[in-house]
Parts: sequence; structure tokens; C-alpha cells
Amino acid sequence: MPRGKAAQKATNEPNKQTNEKATEKNQNENTVNGEELTMSQLTDMIKKHAAEIFEEKKKELKEEMKEEMEEEMEYRLITQFGELEEMIDEAKEEVQKSVNKVKTQIDKLSKNVQQIQSQSAPSGNNETFKQQLQSAIEGLDNVKAESRKLKKRLEKVEFDTCSRIPKNIQVLTNKFDEFEQQQNENNVQIVGLPDSESGEEDKDKIVKIARDTFGMDLKISDIEKTYRMGKKREDAVKARDTIVKFKEKTTRDKFYENRKQLVINENPNENIYVNDHLTSHRQHLLYVARKLYKAKKIKAAWSQGGNILIRKIENGPVIPVHCHDDLSEIQQPDEDGGEFSADGSDNDLASDMD
Repeated sequence: MPRGKAAQKATNEPNKQTNEKATEKNQNENTVNGEELTMSQLTDMIKKHAAEIFEEKKKELKEEMKEEMEEEMEYRLITQFGELEEMIDEAKEEVQKSVNKVKTQIDKLSKNVQQIQSQSAPSGNNETFKQQLQSAIEGLDNVKAESRKLKKRLEKVEFDTCSRIPKNIQVLTNKFDEFEQQQNENNVQIVGLPDSESGEEDKDKIVKIARDTFGMDLKISDIEKTYRMGKKREDAVKARDTIVKFKEKTTRDKFYENRKQLVINENPNENIYVNDHLTSHRQHLLYVARKLYKAKKIKAAWSQGGNILIRKIENGPVIPVHCHDDLSEIQQPDEDGGEFSADGSDNDLASDMD
């Protein structure tokens, strides 16, 4: 049996091997691709991986919500149009009954008139003649009364068709438009950026604008994706608009706020504008509002955060525009019938509002 230092050495030998294995295990756990990482680097990697998973799940959830919204809207539209068809069918039946009744009365009246015309009015039959004539007049009055009832019924059907159903559809349309606009909250629309061969080339141009003109420390990695609107045409004079989707809304907002630093050239084809990325519905609302501004019927029209805003009078309240009815009371055709382009920036329409 070992004694003294020999015994202690023998005892320490297994402990040393255990410690070495534990150290080696920890080193392996903290090693990626053969490179040892610090705890801070490991934490950053975990956070980055978690953020990627979160963004992926968020994207999947948005797609699911969009599909559910589309399905719900389609179902409700089908239901509303089904109610409309049922209401029209009922109205048709009632109208047909009224028409048949009027036809019967007209036939009866025609027979009475023919009978009166075929008879002479000798002095002895004056009373009978008067009675027949009075009966014909009463029949004519009945026809007029039924015609008035029929007209009112048709007007009611027209009112119900043109007001009740479309209002319900408009509510659904507005809800879907709001949901669609939320999908664009990290986006901007750039007008006038020269066409590129690839999305990566577009990203380089956008980063250059941000750094050289806006003074932003923007990186290509801050941009999730870019794409052009419409198909490329060889004979096109103007560049297609560019949609830029940033990874963070704060980056998007900072880029958008700096848009007024872009230089306006004398040649309009050389100008670059940064606008909100609007849904087609809101884009048309802004187009109409701009026409009213150009016609000097309102004092300002612009978009902010995806919302369409106007100011009717100088220093008046800011009014949000949700649908065309909000503009209907001030919307009148231009005297010269002219229109203006919906392209370009809305900075000149309300530079003091944004």
C-alpha cells in the first residue's frame, strides 16, 4: 500500500485527469468551427439566433393573418352579395305581382273604353253612359295609384341596394386596407432611382444616398429586401419605383425623415423622392387630395405614417382621409379639366406638416 508522497501522488493523478476532461469539455462547448468563444460572444450568438427565429415566426404569423383576413373578407362579401340577390329576387316577385295587377286593370279599362266607343249615347241611355264613363275613370285612377306604389317600391329596392349593402362592404374593405397598410410599415417607396440589374445594386444605391446625403450610418444588412414596381420596359423613359423594406421600423422612420435633404434638380427626370409605401386605395386617395390642392380647394395634402391627411384652411385642423366620401363635399372637377401626375414627392404639398 503506497504511503506518504507516493500515496498523495497516486491520489492526485485521477483528480488531474478529471479536471482536464472537464476543462476540455467546457472548451468544446464554447467552441464553434474550432474557434473558442467568450461567454459574451456566445450570448450574442444566442440572441441573434433567437431574433432570427422570432422574425421568422412573426413573418409566418403575418402571412397567416393575411390569409385569414382575405378568407374572412371573401366569405363576408359572398354573404353580403347573397343577401343582395335574395333581396332583389323578393323585389322582383313583388314587382311582378304589381305589374300583373296593373295589366289586369288596363285590360279591364280597355274593354270598358271599347264598349263605350261601340255604343251610341241616345238620350234615353245617358245615365248608363255616364256610369260606364265613371267606371272607366275610376279604373284609370286605380292604374295610376298602382303605378305610384310600384315606383315607390322600385325606389326602395334601389336605395337598399345602393346604400345598405355597399356600406357593409365598405367597412370590410377599410378593415382589409388597414391590415394591408400595416404590412408596409417598414417600407418606403423611392421614385426616380435609376433602374438596376439586381436588388443588391439597388441596396448599394440606397446605402450611398443614406450615407452621402442623409449622414446615416446605414448598412446593407439593415435592408431586408428591395423590389421594383411593374415590369421593366426597354423603351421606358422613367425608372420604375423602388420599394425598400427595412428590417427595423426605427431605421425606416429615420430614413424617411431625412428625405427633404434630397436635392431638387431643374430636370424633373433627375429627381429622387422618398414617399410612404401606400396601398393602392390610399395612393388614389392621395392622388385625389393632391388634385384638390392643385385646384386650390384645400391648403395642404400629404401622407404620414401611411395615413392620408389634409388641411382645408390655412392653420386649420389636420383632417384624416379614410375614404372618398371624406373628400366628396370639396371634390369638384378642375376648370380646365387638367390632371397632374401622382408620381413624385408630397413634400411640396405640405412641407410644414410632416
